[in-house]
Amino acid sequence: MRDQANAGHDEAHGSMAGMDTDMPGMMSAEETAALADAPDEEFQEMWLEMMVEHHEGAVEMAEAQTRDGRFEAAVELADDIISSQTAEIETMEELLG
Repeated sequence: MRDQANAGHDEAHGSMAGMDTDMPGMMSAEETAALADAPDEEFQEMWLEMMVEHHEGAVEMAEAQTRDGRFEAAVELADDIISSQTAEIETMEELLG
């Protein structure tokens, strides 16, 4: 799992280091570094907690789109994001116990 923690994020978005963002659920550089430095026995729990927060941010942004969006296809995509990310949050919370 450790190898997949940031798979594709650097390629898709460029390096996140030093990026100042107000996007809900985005991990800070400090959180990312702490995750990278976490001992194996702590890594999975940290990763799941960060991913729950990340997914909650996606749901928050998607809810804003469904409420305020004007482009039908984007609103439909936002509905799909809410459904899929909520289901993934539930699964990750079950894994956390």
